[in-house]
Amino acid sequence: MKAQYENEKHRGDQINEIRKKIDELKAKADDAERKYDLATASDIRYYAIPDLQTKLERLAAEEAANGDTSKDTVTPEQIAEIVARWTNIPVTRLMSTEKEKLVRKSVYVMTITSLLT
Repeated sequence: MKAQYENEKHRGDQINEIRKKIDELKAKADDAERKYDLATASDIRYYAIPDLQTKLERLAAEEAANGDTSKDTVTPEQIAEIVARWTNIPVTRLMSTEKEKLVRKSVYVMTITSLLT
């Protein structure tokens, strides 16, 4: 179990490192273009970056194929569930859309105005 976790962590670190390198290379290519060093810019854009992108795609495919159990993303539903537990506000109330909120407000305003008149 620990070895599996270490492998997943290592793969995630590799993916993050490659993404960071791609961003750095894009910045270098932009800088080279500004300096009119078009040979360097084209080498970076058409050779170095695509190579790293293929490595990134390969690692992402391996990660998907292995069916990693770790979740790096948090969904809005998970956030709503935790906030609902902390605040005792029902999840359905937290997850309502803006349209639903506006409809409820308009109904509330109509009832208040009818009571005042």
